[in-house]
Amino acid sequence: MINVLALWVMWNDEERKKMDWVQRVWGYTGAAGMIQGLAAGYFLWDLVITLQNVRLFGYGMLAHALSALIVFSFGFVSYPNSGRRTC
Repeated sequence: MINVLALWVMWNDEERKKMDWVQRVWGYTGAAGMIQGLAAGYFLWDLVITLQNVRLFGYGMLAHALSALIVFSFGFVSYPNSGRRTC
């Protein structure tokens, strides 16, 4: 579901269409934020379920759930100047 919504945002978000490539990498739109939130929420749920059933899933899945949550949480970090250098 998240992948389908992300593709829909990539094709239909008017605010994103006005951005150059640097702004698309470092910028923010409300629709992209929604997708980021859904993905982070899923991986938080995945981490909780994996912690509760670590005997069943194993430590590899626990590492996957934790690392995926960390990686998707990076999307909430703000970068000054939209990634542009002002030298």
